[in-house]
Amino acid sequence: MAGTPNRYYSAVAADATLTAPITSGATSVSVSTVTGWPSTYPFTVALDWNTAQEELVDVTNVIGLTLTITRQVDSTVAVEHNTGAVVRHVLTARDIREAQQHMANTTGVHGITGALMGVTDLAPTIDAATSKATPVDADEMALVDSAASNVIKKLTWANVVATIRATFFGYATTATAAGTTTLTVSSAIKQFFTGTTTQTVLLPVTSTLSAGRSFDIINKSTGIVTVQSSGANAIVAIPAGMSAEFTCILITGTTAASWNYQFLDFGIGTTGQVLTVAGGVPSWAAPAASQVSKLTFVSPTATFTTSSTTAVDATGYTITFTPVSATNNIRVEANVVVSSAAGVNFKILLDGASIKAGNIMGVPAESAFTLVAYINNLSVAAHTVKLQVWSAGTNSTSIYGVTAGDSSTFSTLEVY
Repeated sequence: MAGTPNRYYSAVAADATLTAPITSGATSVSVSTVTGWPSTYPFTVALDWNTAQEELVDVTNVIGLTLTITRQVDSTVAVEHNTGAVVRHVLTARDIREAQQHMANTTGVHGITGALMGVTDLAPTIDAATSKATPVDADEMALVDSAASNVIKKLTWANVVATIRATFFGYATTATAAGTTTLTVSSAIKQFFTGTTTQTVLLPVTSTLSAGRSFDIINKSTGIVTVQSSGANAIVAIPAGMSAEFTCILITGTTAASWNYQFLDFGIGTTGQVLTVAGGVPSWAAPAASQVSKLTFVSPTATFTTSSTTAVDATGYTITFTPVSATNNIRVEANVVVSSAAGVNFKILLDGASIKAGNIMGVPAESAFTLVAYINNLSVAAHTVKLQVWSAGTNSTSIYGVTAGDSSTFSTLEVY
């Protein structure tokens, strides 16, 4: 019942007797023992237990063997009691009655002001409540804590926002240690891996996810990061400097079939490397001879310190390459910028034989032109392309000669 104080009980309370008589108006009594009696108040005893004079009283304090009492409990009558009357700690009809009333009550129980709310009352109560369009950090809601025996706890809006940010917009960084990182439904969507060794990543159990949930694995380490399903089935190995996105496509199963992946970033190779793919895994490496599709030498310079009518190799203008197949179509291009007061001849050689020649005569200032040659069906073997240059005249002092100090700067020589 609302407002009813606790009463206390003991299963080992010894019977006592009055050591002095009391009147019907007395508020204290002396007893022979209090052994086993409750040490917290109030509790109930019967005076003259099991006789026609029995009276129930509440004990509100005990000092030594003296009890402070409240008389006429549970409709009993205050009467005189003589020395030697039996005093027993008892459970009364009031205790049973109040328990029954409590179970039947729908208001004012457990310290609650107003009516209790049952499961069937909750939905209409929420539906009838005033709406709030913009929650603030201090707003609270109830949840069942599955990690604490399903007790009800409160959750603030600030905690909801923080969890969403960490899970869907945050990131986590792990230093590789040749160990295993196990992701869960609560893990950050972006997972960065740093360090100098390998790491294995186990994706979350798909039954805890919704279809379409994805995780980005970014490998900033110098080792391989191997990604597996929750059942330790290999999905893909991510090389150093690359990243991939993994999307849950089935919310059942623990194998790689529950996931789809795609590479997001292939990193940056070093000069001269090409991106290759083997077994669905990309990597940067120096090209094999059969992989060469274009070689470029940028801006070498050929300087002629003597006049010459003999063709000389332009320094830096030699390219060795191997066609991918015998059914090829190869284009050789020389882009030339000339600064010479005399004419200059140019020639492209393939394996020592001229395949394209050109000249420019009497250039008072810089001038540019391009030589282009096409070769088909070269054998799959190493071939050499070279650019040569020589004077347009035979007399070094004439306007056709290439005099000391003249130079030719070739912007590029390329093989496609």
